[in-house]
Amino acid sequence: MYSVFETSAIQVLKLCKKKQYTMRQLLKELRQNHDNSYKIIKELDNVGFIKLESKKNGNGRPIKTATLTQLGSDYLNSHLQNELKCMKITENRIRKAKKLADFTEELKRSGINTYDRFIEMNQIALSIRSTA
Repeated sequence: MYSVFETSAIQVLKLCKKKQYTMRQLLKELRQNHDNSYKIIKELDNVGFIKLESKKNGNGRPIKTATLTQLGSDYLNSHLQNELKCMKITENRIRKAKKLADFTEELKRSGINTYDRFIEMNQIALSIRSTA
């Protein structure tokens, strides 16, 4: 399944990494407007991320297959590494961040230096870790 925010180009690269697809299979897997998908596939071919090859199939129309190039593989790996660094924003994380911000404001109103409190908590955590 694809992420809501994942681009069609990344979807194509991920599919081509799994196996070699014919153009028809690729368009079917993308489940999007074929004209838009075809434009994306052609653009990926033009920049060298995938390679489209035509193979003669008997008397019929040649079959186009898409394979991931080394450049495309490197780009996809770089994208996936950057994706791992991103924190997914969820309602729960927003609530936690708001709670921490409110707590920080409460400490400031009480006259407590938040940095000093942070250092104090780290020292307690280090003491607990060294005794365990």
